[in-house]
Amino acid sequence: MIRSLKEIRKELKNRRVGQERERDDEGRVIVDFCVHSDDDFLSPYSLRSNAELSTDVADFIERSLDTVPVKEQVRLRVHSNVITEEEQKSYETAIHGYYEDRFESLRREKRRLLVIAALMALIGIFALTVMIGLEVTGRRTEVLSEIIDIFAWVFLWETVDLLCFEYTSLRIKSWRYLALSACVIEYLPLTKGGDTV
Repeated sequence: MIRSLKEIRKELKNRRVGQERERDDEGRVIVDFCVHSDDDFLSPYSLRSNAELSTDVADFIERSLDTVPVKEQVRLRVHSNVITEEEQKSYETAIHGYYEDRFESLRREKRRLLVIAALMALIGIFALTVMIGLEVTGRRTEVLSEIIDIFAWVFLWETVDLLCFEYTSLRIKSWRYLALSACVIEYLPLTKGGDTV
């Protein structure tokens, strides 16, 4: 017999109940992942003297945190037998540097978005003021009034869209990037089964 989607959803919810994320002594959420080959851990390109984290590894780290609230502090536990001590330092610097750069980029983008939203709001308010002025002075025509009205509301709606949706999305990403820029990274050995020793 085919189960309904509602039953499947309920079963998934019941599985998650009581499954708290593992935390370290300082309350950070622990995220475990395995590295079987570190050939592509770093990007072959870099804008600075330090190595740059590859985008594939960054995407994997971010995906592994999808179920972790964005404001949580994180401890990354990397299980691997192929990463040397020297590479550990290099990888840690690359991870922190990558997310510091992403955080700074989003900070600038948020600032730019706020400036654009403020300008759009001012333009929309100015257009509504012009329309009211035309109405008060008796120079208002139906066509011109409708054009100005549409123009003003488009700018005001764009302001709301930028502030409520785009800015909020960037703010959520910046919390994640800030947490990753300050994450604790721990390296543990792998056994044949993929578990730690």
